[in-house]
Amino acid sequence: MISNRRKQISFSTILALLFGVLVGINVIVPQKAFAVDTENPVIVIGSGVLSASTVAPGGSVSITYRVTDDTGCCNPHDAYMYNSAGTWVTRSAASKISGTDTDVTYRATLVVPAGSADGAYVIKSQTTDFAGKYTHLQELGTVSVVTPTPTPT
Repeated sequence: MISNRRKQISFSTILALLFGVLVGINVIVPQKAFAVDTENPVIVIGSGVLSASTVAPGGSVSITYRVTDDTGCCNPHDAYMYNSAGTWVTRSAASKISGTDTDVTYRATLVVPAGSADGAYVIKSQTTDFAGKYTHLQELGTVSVVTPTPTPT
């Protein structure tokens, strides 16, 4: 005679088995160890390179610069433009264009607002690393905003 018995497995038994599998995977394939973050990230002084030294109101200028960190860098951040009075006038998101986890090159393209007064405009940036440590608000470069002289007709 053949018995048609069903065995029931409790929910807690299923969870214990699943946990055992997950722990086993972590033991077999250990995850990358995280380094201790001991330093703030640094925007490298003098690394800012402008696409142009002069720009007209309504025009754009790009800035490329480097950020270094001891373990891994960086969270999304912006570059800011300030007019000659020190007033913030525009900002743009910086994009990673090359580098490693600890030495990254970023680029941001800023559009000078139409109607901006002529003068020296300073571009600055600040960011945080993955541990939340921050850079100083660092000057990246200065661009001259010059309104073009109209051509006589």
